[in-house]
Amino acid sequence: MTSAPTLPSDVLDTLAQQLLQARKDQQWLTSGTLPGLTEADAYAIQQRVSAQLWEQQGQRTGAWKSGTGSIDVTPTVAPIWPARVFPTGATLSMADYQLIGAEAEIAYRLGSDLPLRDGDYSEEELRAAIDAAHVVIETIDSRLQDWQSPAPFWGLADNAVNGAFVIGTEVSDWQALNLPAQAVEVWINDELKISKTGSHALGEPWLLMPWTLNHLIRRQQGLRKGDIITTGSWMGSLQVKAGDSVRVNFPGIGEATMQISA
Repeated sequence: MTSAPTLPSDVLDTLAQQLLQARKDQQWLTSGTLPGLTEADAYAIQQRVSAQLWEQQGQRTGAWKSGTGSIDVTPTVAPIWPARVFPTGATLSMADYQLIGAEAEIAYRLGSDLPLRDGDYSEEELRAAIDAAHVVIETIDSRLQDWQSPAPFWGLADNAVNGAFVIGTEVSDWQALNLPAQAVEVWINDELKISKTGSHALGEPWLLMPWTLNHLIRRQQGLRKGDIITTGSWMGSLQVKAGDSVRVNFPGIGEATMQISA
């Protein structure tokens, strides 16, 4: 974070509590009726939510999401609840979510620690710290009824509307991938629903990573071997329902799958 929150600490506490209660009760909030946020406010709310939801129970954040719609726009970052990080083939219950939207993504995993230090890490150093890329499914869920067009920074405050994270095929030779020309497919119940090529918003997902990793190193006082960061959808979000099976395939790379139960 590069600036301090503008809202008082007690207001940020209250807003984080409202998001936590909405998650627990599976009730909607409407961001347009809530106080306006700055980006720094949103990150402060994220930290309060993650502290109460899992960090105070001894769970450490090891998975993150990052994204931006343009190379000219600073990415945003959000933590993923450790209890909602799954291996490929997992079954997700609709009862645990207010909605489930499936997204096809590529994530990068650290093969070594990146401790906090004076000054940012260079791109060369960061590339050397990555030991694999993964095909992943990120699922979207939200506490905001207007999640598709929320008031500024409320989607970010709501952990960037993350639901869950399903980790698929690992690729150790990740630097050899030609992702700007990569195809992606999304299959629902063995029916091809989406097929695109070179459809990541930046063309090359790695372009997110230098800023994202240095941001997280400062925010978390360092990152650890095994931490994983996903880099945004290649196909928007496809809502699914109980009974659906989902397969995300990056031809020539691999896949991730999940099932949705009631």
